[in-house]
Amino acid sequence: MFFKPEERNQSILPHDVFKSLIVPRPIGWISSISKIGETNLAPYSFFSGCYSYPNILSFCPEGNKDSKNFVLETKEFVFNLVSKNLIDQMNTSSEGLPKGSSEFETTKLTPIDSIIINSPRVKEAFASLECKVTQSLDLLDVNGKKLNGCVIFGQVVGVHLNSNIINKEGKIDLKKINVVARLGYNEYTVVNNIFTLDRPKNSGNAFGK
Repeated sequence: MFFKPEERNQSILPHDVFKSLIVPRPIGWISSISKIGETNLAPYSFFSGCYSYPNILSFCPEGNKDSKNFVLETKEFVFNLVSKNLIDQMNTSSEGLPKGSSEFETTKLTPIDSIIINSPRVKEAFASLECKVTQSLDLLDVNGKKLNGCVIFGQVVGVHLNSNIINKEGKIDLKKINVVARLGYNEYTVVNNIFTLDRPKNSGNAFGK
């Protein structure tokens, strides 16, 4: 089967397959604050690490959302790790609320001060990364048309870890976290089946250390 995305046979494939093929996608649970102190918490599945050191990550907001506006206004945000025990709160935080309303209130999660930046982090999260914006890029299609979305890049300037997730070897124990990732449609998965694989010699830093 071959088709152009805009010519998909909707009688065979009623849903876009793109999000079901780029999987699993880590969830960027982004907390932010406006210059006047309004807080926001929103999950993004178009999220990824971009560079190993300095640590740089990115997320891609679509539309005119508070999280996008707050982050571009203050040039900072926090990434909070989504674990299985927080999946309901993460899902609730995706609801579209009136401008200025805080997802911390609707989810009943606890905003706690960051150390370096002003954006609050989620106290209940096993890990949080304080980030400062390095750049943002408006997205374009192949014809150069500006899309209603952008990519925001942030450099990690502070790391918060729950000490209970660190094993005796000084590594993060993912099985203790049950990290949640997004699949297609309304499907999610939990990281609990882990295996190791030795990389070839001279592979460089292609997959990090």
